[in-house]
Amino acid sequence: MRASGTPSHVTEPDFTGVSGRYLDLSAVYDCGALHQLFLQFSELTTAYKRGYGRAYSLLRAAHCIRSSCELSLSGKAAGDLDIIAHDAAADFGQPGPIREIFLSAVTGDGYIPAMPQASLPAEKLIYVKSSSGFENAFMQRAAAAAAAAGSGAVICRSPRAPEQIEHVIFPGSAAFVSGAYAAAHSERCTCVLELDPVTGTGGGDPHGLRQKSLQLAQDTENMACAHLSGAKRMHDELEALYRPYVDFDCADRIFRKELEWLTGKIPDTEPDGAFNRL
Repeated sequence: MRASGTPSHVTEPDFTGVSGRYLDLSAVYDCGALHQLFLQFSELTTAYKRGYGRAYSLLRAAHCIRSSCELSLSGKAAGDLDIIAHDAAADFGQPGPIREIFLSAVTGDGYIPAMPQASLPAEKLIYVKSSSGFENAFMQRAAAAAAAAGSGAVICRSPRAPEQIEHVIFPGSAAFVSGAYAAAHSERCTCVLELDPVTGTGGGDPHGLRQKSLQLAQDTENMACAHLSGAKRMHDELEALYRPYVDFDCADRIFRKELEWLTGKIPDTEPDGAFNRL
């Protein structure tokens, strides 16, 4: 629904007569049997939502701890990183669009640097390395340089902090990678871009306080992953409980009938088809 310029209680539907339809799915469920399981449903639903809530709270805490460990770049170091990033975009960039994806994920099994099916469409793998955590600073500049030059690039954002960038890929040319993914694939890396000589911050943690804080963030994230795992387990139990009492064939018939109605009512006026937006 889109809000219009008319009074606040009035909204305009994208497609007249479509947004206001409701589906009666009561025929899909064995309501009598499910009623007997209400207490179990209620307990499992409450428990798995609580688990996810705790996990998200811990992930936010881990992000706050990591953010507190971020160091500031000097003006000269920032300028030098700009030059390196622009050179990278000039050397490896080719005309094309900018895409943004998540290559990694935080799951109940922990942090996964890359999904098993993921492959980087680049000939060169360049390991961006910084003992003070300036990998993101370089990646941000590389992404901005690619956009400014009109170069095609794949921006891989961090699931821990989506405003940060883990990798920048110039398809068919080079991929600048960092963090756990780069460490796990270091043997595939054709070269290493050491940022410490540029930023002048190598060995800048004499008392190990930053490293201890980063370890605390990791421990907090591990607790979050444990809660994610427990929440998923309870959600799976919930699904196993209700699935025998759901007529999925009936649900498919209702869906196909509604789909036929929708595709007949929605005007196909957009290049990709209006229905594809739903």
